Amino acid sequence: MLNSDTPLGIGYIKNQHKVAELIERKYGVEMIDCGKTAVVDYMACRDKKTVALIEVRCRNITRKALSHKYNDEIIVTHRKISETIELSRIQAVPSFIAFKLLDRTLLIQIADARGEMVVPYRVDRTVTPNNCNKTGIAERDNGFIDVTNAKELHFDSDV
Repeated sequence: MLNSDTPLGIGYIKNQHKVAELIERKYGVEMIDCGKTAVVDYMACRDKKTVALIEVRCRNITRKALSHKYNDEIIVTHRKISETIELSRIQAVPSFIAFKLLDRTLLIQIADARGEMVVPYRVDRTVTPNNCNKTGIAERDNGFIDVTNAKELHFDSDV
């Protein structure tokens, strides 16, 4: 069973779809779901052409807590970041990560269309839960992405 098939995972998937709808409305793109095992969650398309790759991550933290407790850094596995920027290079489109926090959604570009990293981040080997269900731990290389300058996205009802 995939982690996304558990009750907690299903909740995260629902939030991912909400974020995709928000990006569609805000940027006038069609978000194509890439499936549960793809490198990225969505391809943003306009006029039937991919214009960006979007990974969506849900985090159970507020923006204020992220700033104070984690110095505006969000953790994503280094492998996920590397695979995403490589896909940007191959498809010649930029890639973004959308972070659905408890109180808002942040969007940050991580790579340009050449597959070059465009956001400050660092890599550390850390021990973290190995999945969203926290059913074990994993020691791995994690990327800590600086989201200080991330765009804040709001649902129409939030503005």
